[in-house]
Amino acid sequence: MTRLTKLVLLPFAAATLVPAIAAAEVSQPQEIIHRPLTAPEGQAEARGTLSFGITPDATATFLDITGGYGITNQFEIRAGYGLTLDPFEAKGALGAALGVSLTDTGNFAIAGRAGLAYDLASEALAPFEAGLDIRFKLNEQVAIYSLAPHLSIALEETGDARPISAFIPVSLGFQATPQIFAGVSTSIATLNISDSATSFIFADRTPLGVSLFFSPSNTIDLGASVGWADIVDSADVLSIALSAALYL
Repeated sequence: MTRLTKLVLLPFAAATLVPAIAAAEVSQPQEIIHRPLTAPEGQAEARGTLSFGITPDATATFLDITGGYGITNQFEIRAGYGLTLDPFEAKGALGAALGVSLTDTGNFAIAGRAGLAYDLASEALAPFEAGLDIRFKLNEQVAIYSLAPHLSIALEETGDARPISAFIPVSLGFQATPQIFAGVSTSIATLNISDSATSFIFADRTPLGVSLFFSPSNTIDLGASVGWADIVDSADVLSIALSAALYL
């Protein structure tokens, strides 16, 4: 546990040791609620996320490293690699994604997203995922989101099935101060398109996510989140994630 604690603290300690980064020239606002859904032209992002999958019987630890770059103000590319730290497995998922800003009127914004990953451990393609990032600001502090993915298409057969599912995620964001952003998220439904299953919130399961971000400037985000696939019937099965992002 001590070793994991040190791993968790590393990205946060590094961020506090480089105050000069806060003066870097990036074109996004400090407030997360006001940022464009895709990276501005010429802006790069580096993000590390340490997450823990917790069940009554075991805890698994994962590390995801991602990067992004704004080709134009409307078009961005992203790539990432995820591996398991405990139990350790260096072979993980290598992925890439595209994002396109479709509209941004200030209060209402939409960006299209599509991504694909290859799992080096299983030597198989992960499902193709796509959807829209949608944000509607109720005011300067509160916004409603529905974030991708909304569609998952299996590219490899599992038995005789190749599942295709659609999702209806929704979240509420609150910009408490210029530095602090909090969010609550859930999924209203998972819909069967082919070889999968349909489930609805409250009736079948009740997913819940809670997140908190601290942005000391517009170049650094530090985040923490807790999520449950079913807070009602499986509250002891959850995930915890800590992240640090740097924008250049």
